[in-house]
Amino acid sequence: MRAMTEWMLKKTMACCCGGAAGTSRAVLVAVALLAACVDVQARQVSAEFAEGSLAPAAEEMAAVGVDGYNSSLAALIEIAQRHGFGYGISPEEVRDLVGGGYLAVGQINCSSLDAKAEAAQRLSRVLTGIAWLYTIGAGLTVIAPPVAGVLGFGALVSGIAATAAGWLAADYRAQRSKVQCSSEGGIEWFRPAARATRAAVDPAIFRYFSPRSCGA
Repeated sequence: MRAMTEWMLKKTMACCCGGAAGTSRAVLVAVALLAACVDVQARQVSAEFAEGSLAPAAEEMAAVGVDGYNSSLAALIEIAQRHGFGYGISPEEVRDLVGGGYLAVGQINCSSLDAKAEAAQRLSRVLTGIAWLYTIGAGLTVIAPPVAGVLGFGALVSGIAATAAGWLAADYRAQRSKVQCSSEGGIEWFRPAARATRAAVDPAIFRYFSPRSCGA
């Protein structure tokens, strides 16, 4: 198992350091995979860990309806941590991240958008690590079809969840790009496209903001 993990680390490092021709997207993916592989190496995934921790967690996820989408991310993290893995962000942080959706106009500020984008990216890294654990665990238990099937479900759900968290981070970064920030971290004005969108969604609230705040 150790040799397999070291091989994966070398392949990931080759992807990260393979030359200037690689795109920034490929580098970011490689870095995320590297972080996941390091986590796997530290845990020394064994068949016992797969059957004793990963499989029961996956069964619990299935029982409560975890499907990998935003509404189930907090439950996935909570279950994983209850079984001894998936650390790096708390279930409460995840609920706050996905529960509120976009911030209301009166609450939005650059600091909150930056914090939420960072938290969503951290969540994506944690979920990517969980997906790697499940994928390797399924490989170790392939001779035991019932257990391998449960672990395959865990790999699928956590992979979907990691993608959902990545999209969430991208959404918050997109929101951040639509505003001009003050030196104190507040918002000086919304860019024209954002002004039109927010005014259409909630004109009653939007018109109470000052011209400087809304860029009118």
